[in-house]
Amino acid sequence: MNAPSNEPLTPIGERRRQAMLTELTGYMERVHHGRRLRRRGAALAVLLALSAVIAVAAMSGRNGPPPKTIAGDLPTGTHPAEITIPDEPASLINVAIVKSDPAIVDKYRATVTTYTNIRVERLDDETLLSELAAMGRPAGLISMEGKTYLTADVSDEALRDQQLNQAPGESTETTTSMG
Repeated sequence: MNAPSNEPLTPIGERRRQAMLTELTGYMERVHHGRRLRRRGAALAVLLALSAVIAVAAMSGRNGPPPKTIAGDLPTGTHPAEITIPDEPASLINVAIVKSDPAIVDKYRATVTTYTNIRVERLDDETLLSELAAMGRPAGLISMEGKTYLTADVSDEALRDQQLNQAPGESTETTTSMG
């Protein structure tokens, strides 16, 4: 570091020194102001947390006024016991007999819709590919690791997406080369 000298500063040096002091004073005031705000915020957070804990503890113990107690007649030589007497008489109790109703099962039973116009057939590879081509969904077959896959998505959803994305007047049929 430079050793301080006792020589007076030039007017430019004095102005620069004054500017540095003003800048540093403003910076330090902002730092101290921020620190005070953080301390106040932390104190407020601790106060709020403490009051919330006290409020929860106070509310959890409240179930209404404590019941009245009286000492019962006890035989001589026993410890006194307390008997609680409720403030209000017991309310009337409603009793309902519930019988099993077979119709309730029918009301919530899941129904299975059967379709009579659907048939299931096992097809060989060539028949499958020709049927798909006839439906406008040409595809090929790839066999890998003991499994066979179609080369195109032939589902109704894929066809619907293709029709939505095509230009008006464009055909939905595509050609697929099989080899």
